[in-house]
Amino acid sequence: MSVLSDIQEDLHNGFFDTEMGLGENATYRFANGEEKEIIVVADVGNTRLPDADRKNRAYLDALFTFKSKDIPKPRSGDKIIYHGKAYDYYSIHNRTMGTTTVRCVYGRTAVKFS
Repeated sequence: MSVLSDIQEDLHNGFFDTEMGLGENATYRFANGEEKEIIVVADVGNTRLPDADRKNRAYLDALFTFKSKDIPKPRSGDKIIYHGKAYDYYSIHNRTMGTTTVRCVYGRTAVKFS
């Protein structure tokens, strides 16, 4: 193993531990209706984040970070069920060290899903 792999493993062990770390259980619901139980680090709140596509500001409700190998390709129409609330996937906010952070909204979306 390389030093980078060791650091990544330590990061994952600390973040995604539901007993001693920051991780919490959530359900990832794919647009096709399939579901997968995952562990997320959640940042839920009315956060204003830059919208990279439009170079303006978008009002979003949550950021969820999870292991990239758990959900390699998040897509429009996907949802994260967290504490009984369904958050609609909006976009990928960041990918680093084997983790993916997605931006989600709750209770509203401007995107029509087919």
